[in-house]
Amino acid sequence: MFPSDKQYFKKLTNSKSNPDVIETSIRDHFYQLTDLFMEPLSAFFQCLIPVDTDYRLFGRTPRIHPFNEENFLRQLFIDGSEVQQIEMYRKFIRTPNFVHWFQMKKLAETEVIRKRHYSLYSIDIIPDILHGKTDKEMIDIYKKMTSQRDYFRKKDTDIEQINDFIMNLFDSIPMKVRSKMRTM
Repeated sequence: MFPSDKQYFKKLTNSKSNPDVIETSIRDHFYQLTDLFMEPLSAFFQCLIPVDTDYRLFGRTPRIHPFNEENFLRQLFIDGSEVQQIEMYRKFIRTPNFVHWFQMKKLAETEVIRKRHYSLYSIDIIPDILHGKTDKEMIDIYKKMTSQRDYFRKKDTDIEQINDFIMNLFDSIPMKVRSKMRTM
């Protein structure tokens, strides 16, 4: 999995290059090793991210699944990693460095997920949502949206898009149904 450091450093020590070039080369070498080491973790992290079917218009914002050490190590084994490499990952994922890396990845991806979920609330889909619905179904849809707004409000998120969606949804509901809603 990892290239031989011995060959690299032997070649480097026999080099008559400028010290700045050697320093850059060493830095690049360790950067590449770090990337190579983190590849399986990054790939596994992608499996923890919600998929398309997890996003629902009237549902909660999907969450990143928790990291499961045994599942990750099992995947390394399935992918053909050697026992000593698996043990190296086992040790690494129990360190503060891994915890910090995972928290930063999770924080960044959570924002992407939130924005993606918000994108479902486009006023362009309102006619499709209401098409062919009974009065009761339209009222239920409106109630679901207002409870969804309350959920977003509790999460301290910017709910302006949700409010716009609800206002447009309300305005798209026929007047006779809106009058029923006011008497409820």
